[in-house]
Amino acid sequence: MPPAPTYTRFLRCRALAKVNLGLRVLGRDAAGYHRLETVFHSLNLADEIDLRWQPHPRGEGPITINCPGSGLQLGPNSSVHRAIVGLRQLGAPIGALRLEIHKRIPLAGGLGGSSADAAAILRALSHLVPGPRRQQQLSALALSLGADVPFQLRGGCAHALGRGEILSPLAAWEGQPVWLILCPGGCDTAQVFAALSETQRRPRCAHGHTWWQQQWRSGSTAWQTNDLWPAARALNPRLAAVAQWLDGQALPWAMSGSGSSCYSLKQPDGTPPAGCQVLQTTFSEG
Repeated sequence: MPPAPTYTRFLRCRALAKVNLGLRVLGRDAAGYHRLETVFHSLNLADEIDLRWQPHPRGEGPITINCPGSGLQLGPNSSVHRAIVGLRQLGAPIGALRLEIHKRIPLAGGLGGSSADAAAILRALSHLVPGPRRQQQLSALALSLGADVPFQLRGGCAHALGRGEILSPLAAWEGQPVWLILCPGGCDTAQVFAALSETQRRPRCAHGHTWWQQQWRSGSTAWQTNDLWPAARALNPRLAAVAQWLDGQALPWAMSGSGSSCYSLKQPDGTPPAGCQVLQTTFSEG
């Protein structure tokens, strides 16, 4: 039996959740990926990650990932594991490594939990990547891990195009309250995109980041929409009750990402639908 790894390095970091303030599907690109237009914003809701590792010149050694209390098991196909392997492939001398992820971000809620964890690890260990092209390499690695990861590598607030990697920073709403409505059952991202109709996949032009800023200044709520909502609602029928509850209070709201969490900039009143929870947090500048 091989001896237990010895860890000589320790680092603790936070992985911030994100919310999609609005999301539009603009068709597909030449590779078949959906083209998106969205505005991301970081939230003061975070997983906490403890990293312990041993340097190794060839980047070799076991990778152990635990998520105590969550029931979540992250294997080699997870974005977190692939982030570490990707850093090693870029030359980071990371040997045996052990991660403990203390989950606070709801699972399968469209709040970017797994992407946040992967991005936090890239940020925390990026200094180990050698060479002058470090930032370009990390950006490419981030996109390979998931469409949300490039934004979550930066944080704050940003308008996004492409698969989510073409980012234009916007002024963050630091400290402004936001209410998350957490709907049980979650939504599988791949299934939501697969359920889009051909009409919903049709090519469209982006509004552009200036349009979003103008909408915010005008007080309009036209930006607070999500093209993935019909597909997500069909896959998770409990979302219909959430919509009815929020619409009954005349609150502007939208779903985040591919669901199943929704958000409102105003506080909902009363008891949410059965099984749902309301969580108040604030926007973060990242």
